[in-house]
Amino acid sequence: MKKIIFTMLLVGIILPVSAQIKGKVTDIYNNPVKNAKVAIYSLPDSVQIAGTTANERGEFIFPNYHSVNKLIKISYTGYQLTMFRALPEQRVKLRDELTLPENLALKRPSNLLTGKKEDMIIARTDLF
Repeated sequence: MKKIIFTMLLVGIILPVSAQIKGKVTDIYNNPVKNAKVAIYSLPDSVQIAGTTANERGEFIFPNYHSVNKLIKISYTGYQLTMFRALPEQRVKLRDELTLPENLALKRPSNLLTGKKEDMIIARTDLF
C-alpha cells in the first residue's frame, strides 16, 4: 500500500514538471537556426496540435504539452525536414538539403539505349 501511494505521489510531482516540450535547433556547425518552423503532432493519428517558430537562439517551447505520444516536425528552407518522437527536452541538428538546380540535375533521356533491340534507333538510308 505504501508503494502505491509513493508511486502516485511521484507521478503527481513529475508530470506537472514535464508538462512542456522544449528544445534548441542548430545546424551541423552548432549555429542556431532562427525562425525554424516547429510543430507537434499527436500520435497515432498525426494531427497537428500546436506550432511555433524558433527564436533568435534557435530555442522553442510548447508549454502545457506533455511529450507522451507526440511527434515533432522541424523544417526550414535549405535544410532537410526532421521528424522524431517528442521528449520533454531535445537538441536538434538540421542537415543541409542537397539539391541541384534543375538545369544541372542529371536526367536520363527517355530514348537512352538499354541494349534492347526495340530501343535502338536505326538510321534509314533509303530516304535519300
